[in-house]
Amino acid sequence: MQNNSLVSLFTKTIHKDFQLKRNGCFWILKNKHNGESLNFRAKDRNSFAFSLDKDNIQKQPFAFFSTNPPTNLTKICDAIIVVEYEQKALIVAIEQKSTNKKDYTKQLNNAKYFCDWLINLFKAYNYYKEYPIFCKLLCWKPRKIPSKGQTSHHDSNYNCRKSKISFFDFSCEVQNKSKISLLEIAKIIKKIKKNESR
Repeated sequence: MQNNSLVSLFTKTIHKDFQLKRNGCFWILKNKHNGESLNFRAKDRNSFAFSLDKDNIQKQPFAFFSTNPPTNLTKICDAIIVVEYEQKALIVAIEQKSTNKKDYTKQLNNAKYFCDWLINLFKAYNYYKEYPIFCKLLCWKPRKIPSKGQTSHHDSNYNCRKSKISFFDFSCEVQNKSKISLLEIAKIIKKIKKNESR
């Protein structure tokens, strides 16, 4: 078994053209429609961020797909960030939303399918042995009342809960925030898990 972090494996695997840009300690995700940016705080050496949802780059993320694949196969969320926190890997699938439409589910689910595929390959060839925590993160603007979960936890405007139906481990939502701390989200998830184990 080789000793690799999931961050290093994703960094080696995903082409640099798809990596999000960084500004200091923030990964920058620009909204394709209005040009506004979301800033995700995470230490560079303990995180890797990328987007397969880009229209303005030469290299296409699914180059082996035809120009007309079956419906929904190429839908993907706005960004995926892999974070190492206290020796545990967290994968955050991020979708920016400005309305209450529920059309984000396919994008987020496809992100998890993609990550599952990569992780299974890493495990098959002994690069990695653990299984990460998966979290979907909805970033709402303008203000929207987050949906209520059965085990919801609010810290610093983050609404996170254990997923009961979805195959994500956790579901989080933020409203009207341009700067989002992935460390805070990881801490909230740890707190929820600790409370559930009591």
